[in-house]
Amino acid sequence: MCEEFFAHYTPKKIKEHLDEHVIGQESAKTALSIMFYEHVYKTGMRDASMKKDNLLFVGPSGCGKTELLRALMEISPVPIAVFDASGITESGWKGDKKIHSISEEVSAAAMDFAERKLKPLGGISSGITLWQLQIIAGSCMVFLDEFDKMLVPRLSSGGENVSSRVQGEMLKFLEDGTDKVRIPTADKRGYSELKIDYRTIPFVCAGAFASLTKDEVKRGLGFGSKDVVVSDREFTIEDVIEYGATPELAGRLSYVATLHKLSKDELIAIMKTIKKSPVREMQHELKEIYGIEAVLQDALYEDIADICASGTGARAIRGIITELKHRIIWENSSGSRILIKDLNTIVPDPEIKVAQDSEVRVSSEADEIPEVVPVTP
Repeated sequence: MCEEFFAHYTPKKIKEHLDEHVIGQESAKTALSIMFYEHVYKTGMRDASMKKDNLLFVGPSGCGKTELLRALMEISPVPIAVFDASGITESGWKGDKKIHSISEEVSAAAMDFAERKLKPLGGISSGITLWQLQIIAGSCMVFLDEFDKMLVPRLSSGGENVSSRVQGEMLKFLEDGTDKVRIPTADKRGYSELKIDYRTIPFVCAGAFASLTKDEVKRGLGFGSKDVVVSDREFTIEDVIEYGATPELAGRLSYVATLHKLSKDELIAIMKTIKKSPVREMQHELKEIYGIEAVLQDALYEDIADICASGTGARAIRGIITELKHRIIWENSSGSRILIKDLNTIVPDPEIKVAQDSEVRVSSEADEIPEVVPVTP
C-alpha cells in the first residue's frame, strides 16, 4: 500500500490535497505534509531506529486543525487514530479517560484498518496474526486533539500538580515507550496482548491554547488613532512551556505550527471554493433530492462570514447552512428556482415568471410560517 501511495504523492502533492480542503494555514499544511510523507516512508522501511517527529498545532477553534487530519485520512495508507485528550486524567481524578486509552484507540484504529484493507484479501477474518496486527499498529499516526487541556495545572488536595504527573506518563508515548492492549482472539473466546511500540508512532497534537492565541490589541497613539488587532504571531516551544507543559514534554515536540484565526475573506473562500463546502452540499442536496434550484448572492456569503468571524470560526458554517436549508425546504416546492439574497431574504428567481411579484422574508424560527411581504414597485 505504501508503494501505491508513493506512486501518487510527494510532500508537495500531499499539500495540494490539503489545499482542496483547508484555506490558508500554509505553514501548518507544509509541516504536516512533510511529516506525514516521512512517516509513511519510515513505515515502508520498517526501521524502528529512525527517529520519529511529533508535531504541535496551535490555533483558535474553527481554524482548520481537525479538518487537516480529516483530509489526510482520505489518502492515508496507514491508520490514523484520533483521540480527544480533554478527558485524560490521573487515576483518582475526575474523567473516564486515562493515558492508556490512547493505546486502546491505536489498537482500535489498527484493527479497523486491517478489517477494511485486508479482509477483502482474506485477511483478518481468515486469521491475521497478532504479529501482523502489531506491525499495522506500529504504522499508526495519532491525532491528539484538545492537547492543551492536559497541560493546565491541576492541584491535588495535597498541593501536588497532577498535570505534571500526567505529562510524565505521556513522555513514553511521545518518545520510545511501549504499551500493551488486550484484544479478543479470532475465535472470540479469549484475549491476546497486542504490543504497541511508540518508537514508530508519531503524534500530531492540537489545541486552541486560548491564552496564547487570543488576539493582541495594540493601542493607537495620539488623537484619532485606532487600535490595531494583532493575531499573526508565531508560537514557540517556550510559549507552550509557559502555558503549562513541562520542559521534558515540550522537548518531545519537533515542530510547532501556528494556525491563525480565519479572516472574513478566507471564510468566504471556504464556502465558495472548497470541494466539500457546506454551501455546495446544500445546493446539490436541494437540487437532487428536493428539486429546488438555489442561486446565491454575495450578500449571503458576507452574512455567514460575519457571524463566523466573530469567534466561532469555520466550524459554524455547517450549522448556519443547515438551518438555511430547512427554511428553504419549508417555504419552497419541488421544481422551483429561488434567489437567496442574504440569510433573511429569499425571492423567486427573476428568470421565472411568477403569478405575483412578491418577496419572501424568512422568519428566524424554522418552525414558523414565513411572512410574505409584497414588494412595492
